[in-house]
Order: sequence, then structure tokens, then C-alpha cells
Amino acid sequence: MRITGLILVIALVPGVAYAGDGALDPTFGNGGIVEIGWPAGSASANAVGLDSAGRILAGGSAIGVYGNADFALFRLVPDGTLDATYASDGGGFRLIDFDLDGIGSNSADTINDLAVLGDGSVVSLGEAHFGFYGVNSQFALARVDTTGALDPSFGRNGSAHFSLGSFANIDYGRLLTVDAQGRIAVAGMVAELHNGSSTLDWWLGLARLTSQGQLDSSFFGGGSYLTIFWADPNIPPPRQQPVQLSAGARVRCFAANPDRRSRRAADSAGRRSLPSTRRRRL
Repeated sequence: MRITGLILVIALVPGVAYAGDGALDPTFGNGGIVEIGWPAGSASANAVGLDSAGRILAGGSAIGVYGNADFALFRLVPDGTLDATYASDGGGFRLIDFDLDGIGSNSADTINDLAVLGDGSVVSLGEAHFGFYGVNSQFALARVDTTGALDPSFGRNGSAHFSLGSFANIDYGRLLTVDAQGRIAVAGMVAELHNGSSTLDWWLGLARLTSQGQLDSSFFGGGSYLTIFWADPNIPPPRQQPVQLSAGARVRCFAANPDRRSRRAADSAGRRSLPSTRRRRL
């Protein structure tokens, strides 16, 4: 998915926009490609999913009425047409802004991942930036029902945000997955000061929320834990980007650094698969 000027261009996964031989599917959109204009300014799409009816849910960010980027969700019918019945009060788009107590609203927000649940509702994860971009950023989630309306039973009126206690609240939500009990496991990057210096370490942050959007107090005793994939404590690590996340009896997250892919797992209570403290360098 990418933005070209004011036009959103979506190239969807095999089986949706591509024929069996890998060629673009001419029955989808215009020759296999859908272009959606966003009249208010710039936009981006970062995540995509399918519901049981074959409709395509896409999420990212778009400029909202206050001039800041908001969570943006929209739905296409199987032939690639924008579903005007979805978020009908918003012209087929659901924009979501986040408020942070003590800092304010009009945050800059973006969706990085989403999950379509069995009932057709959508849970999305990303980050909300309050104040200067990159500082006071928190994990942010929202859930909408099949009509595109925010689900008031989730979080606070349909959305939730939290920090893992990082330096200056520099937290980026990147991946989520939903287990069979409806609990939501999330992974992202969390900044900490390196050995008391002004240089940032980028830890891998993991947390689990209940199906109602509350941090799960049974997971690692407080709803979250941090770890890092790096060998030398004297050298600041690069950003630890989570690349795969799964949840079941265990929560497993893979993260990449320039040299290798590393893994840590937790059981259903959030305990590490290897003995460790809350934070551990490899």
C-alpha cells in the first residue's frame, strides 16, 4: 500500500487482487488496482484484513478536521468498490482521534496493524503522538463494529492508549494478534535512555489487553513487560522492530536487528520461557 499525491493506491494480497497465475485480477477495481482519493490532504494505508464476507478492511492514517493525522479505517466490497455503508456518517471512512489526560487531544495518530474478528468487528493498533512528533507517543488501539462505529464497550468509548513507562512516553505500537479468548497481544518499540546517557535504547515492548481493551493484570503482573535483543550493553542497540507475533497458550514475538532474528516467548501469564528479570540483555 502506498500514497501517490492525494490518491491511495492499494495492491492487495494474492487471492484478492491477483489471479491464480499471479497476474493482476481484472475483476477487481480497475485492472486489479483500486485508487481511493482522500480530499483533505495526505493519507497512508499500513494494514489490511478480510472479513467472512470477503470484504476488505484497510487501516492507516489520514488528515482529520484539525489538521493532524488520525486513525483511518475503510472497507471495500469484494470487487474493490468503496463500501459507502461503512462509517456512513464519515463518507465511508472512520477517523479516530485520541485524547491524553493532561496533554490534550488533536494527536497525530496512525494504524500499523489490524485484526478482523469473527463477528466482523475490527481491532486496530498503532500509536498516538501528543505534542512534538515522536515524544509523548503511546500504544493506541480502537475497536469498531461491522458498521464502522466505535464500540463503546472497548476501552473508553471505543479506544484505548497506554505507555509502558518509557522515557518521555516514546512507545510505538506495531503488531497485534487476538487469541481464542479475545485477549489482545500487542508488540512494539519502546525507548529508554542508554546507561544514563542521552542516547536512546530501543527495547521490544509486549503487553496484553482484555477483550474490553483494559491492560490484563494477569499478564506479567502488570499488563506488560520489556525485553531487548542485543548483545553488548556498552553499545546502544538499533530499533528493535517486531516482525511476527502469535498468541495462544504462549505469546511469541520475533524481532529483527541488523545481525539476526531473535525470539522470546511467554506463557499465558506472561512469564518468559527462559528465567529472567523484567528486562534482560542477550
